[in-house]
Amino acid sequence: YSSKRGTELSHRFLYVGQLVERKGLLSFLRTLARWAAAHAERVVEFTLAGDGPLRSALESECVPSNLKLTFCGDVPYVDLPKLYANAGIFIFPTLADSWGVVVNEALANGLPILGSVYSQAVEELVEEGGNGWLFRPDNPEETYNALDRSLNTSADSLNKMREHARATAMKLAPADIAGLIDDAILKTIEARK
Repeated sequence: YSSKRGTELSHRFLYVGQLVERKGLLSFLRTLARWAAAHAERVVEFTLAGDGPLRSALESECVPSNLKLTFCGDVPYVDLPKLYANAGIFIFPTLADSWGVVVNEALANGLPILGSVYSQAVEELVEEGGNGWLFRPDNPEETYNALDRSLNTSADSLNKMREHARATAMKLAPADIAGLIDDAILKTIEARK
């Protein structure tokens, strides 16, 4: 397995999840369209896997010709690794998520995360500039600046971020999590003595 991506895939965006208001996709797409319009020399690809009531609004959004949107609809879980392998950066612009297991999946597949601070998974696992970029999706300028940082990261730097992403995910192995729980229990017991 290699986390490295060729130049043609390095900046390709992927979102996996429900197409619902809470996921912040419409405002993210509008900000991405604004970035693409300001950088007409760059082609930006954004694949969305999943379905929901927001799909028709997303599909009908007016975007510049250099922004290529692909809507996959619902994708069987067994086919997700192929989507992750053909992407460069995972997008998670949620307005509210207690965790967001897709963040773990994307990291495990070597994808840096362009993610919302309103997801506990992003808050806990994503390190700005290390394995992703953070933003508040209800702040269009902050979203734009995070997009700009991600899209202007070199392919070599992105490949280093991919390795960091996988290393982050590997720290979440069951034995490691069990060790963290054991440590928390022991500290609680010690504190009560």
